[in-house]
Amino acid sequence: MNPFKLFRQCCLSIKPLDQFCCGCPLWIGVALVLFMNFMESMVYIVTAVLNVILRVPTIAHNIDLNVTAFNTAYALFSLPFLLAGYWGVKYEKEVHLRVYFYFNAFTWVMDTFFLVLAFFVRDSCKAVPDVLKQSGNAFACGTMRAGVLTFFSVCMIAELYGAYLVWSLCEELEEKNSTMDFDELLRANARAKKKKTEGLGSGLFGTAFAGSYETYPVLYGSLATQAVGGATRIFGGTRHEMDYPPRQ
Repeated sequence: MNPFKLFRQCCLSIKPLDQFCCGCPLWIGVALVLFMNFMESMVYIVTAVLNVILRVPTIAHNIDLNVTAFNTAYALFSLPFLLAGYWGVKYEKEVHLRVYFYFNAFTWVMDTFFLVLAFFVRDSCKAVPDVLKQSGNAFACGTMRAGVLTFFSVCMIAELYGAYLVWSLCEELEEKNSTMDFDELLRANARAKKKKTEGLGSGLFGTAFAGSYETYPVLYGSLATQAVGGATRIFGGTRHEMDYPPRQ
């Protein structure tokens, strides 16, 4: 079975959110998730350039080179998906935002795996700071494990909530029915008619104002009207000046 279809069936049993942070629109939450993800990617890229290429020590300059290369490559890899997510939010494109959601879900799974490997598989007591060791090894080890568990929980919940927001907006855009699209077409048609009525027509000196007469143009010529009848005033005027020169 297709894993994407299986994943989608699991998602269908979950009710999507209708707002972000108790009252804000969903697109604001998704935009915040995109911004945070973009800033995270830029931090990885900039620090890698400074630490490896320019030889300027910054944060995480003592991390293994293989880890730095992997983080930087994944940050570069995330940029097209971030662009797709931005496009989906700005222009309400469900397909583009869905692509970013799949990437976000994969990132959450991968972060969970690496955090479990770093904090739980490896002994966190070996990384106890010297300040905590002064209070006793047992106390220091317990404090360290409690802090690791809290940090892990906060990170996973925050990332999962962000993915939940993105998925909720995807479902909202997907369920956008044809009535809303039809209403937009009607509004666009009304704007086009108004613009055509107020603007200059195709006739000489602007005499072919659409909608200002009952007949419709059928002949080709400077006055896009019938040969007899159906004439319109020049520029839609209401008074015909007969005197020359015109009276002041």
